[in-house]
Amino acid sequence: MSMQLRRVALGLVVALAAIGSSFAIATPASAVNHIVGHPGSEQRCYASQYLGCLYYDTNYTSHGYFGAWASYTDLINSRFTSGEGAGQIVKNNSNFMYCTVYINAQCTSFWGEAYTGNFDYENMGNIGQLWYTINDNASLWLT
Repeated sequence: MSMQLRRVALGLVVALAAIGSSFAIATPASAVNHIVGHPGSEQRCYASQYLGCLYYDTNYTSHGYFGAWASYTDLINSRFTSGEGAGQIVKNNSNFMYCTVYINAQCTSFWGEAYTGNFDYENMGNIGQLWYTINDNASLWLT
């Protein structure tokens, strides 16, 4: 192969490598998380023995709440019951979260569907105001 042909071939390889690298997929940044709980409970959720509850606003003792016995990959079809906020969709409307005292559990509110993105969590027997997912929550994981 002539020297000129080698230079052209090398130039093509370099050009193709540069084009290929422009199509590389960037990996997303790691999700951030925050522990939101402090010891406490809420009577309606406690009495119903839910594993976890989400609340419509900071007046969690009398306003809308959503009780869960299992995890939800998408809260779009879930609604708050009783009090202010009753009937509102839980997804992107939650302010507070409570985690059960009945089993050793962790409750986690995620920004995205299917437990993705930023998240807030609390341990067994805790209640607290959401931080990263306040009014911006899409899924609930109970473990």
